[in-house]
Amino acid sequence: MSAGEPGVRVGAGDWGIAVGVAAALLVTGLSGQRSATNLEVLGYALLTVGGLALAVRRRAPVAVLGVTGLCAVGHQAVGFDVPAVAYLFAVYAAVRAGH
Repeated sequence: MSAGEPGVRVGAGDWGIAVGVAAALLVTGLSGQRSATNLEVLGYALLTVGGLALAVRRRAPVAVLGVTGLCAVGHQAVGFDVPAVAYLFAVYAAVRAGH
């Protein structure tokens, strides 16, 4: 099925993966050492959005690739040294969808 096709639904498994990745990113972000800044909330938001975007990776793989990539760059820019795990999931989804 191609991206955006009505037959592709976001199921419990998709949400499970998205929530799991978001939780892993947040735990990693919380355990890191960094100076307290006003950008911490932004960093946590970017980690969360990047992970949760994976829920729709089968429906819109290219859009999810863009969102997770921007979130990864953003959380790195505000000082969160967290691996871009969500982006790697999105790359896989986009390649698997033929993009």
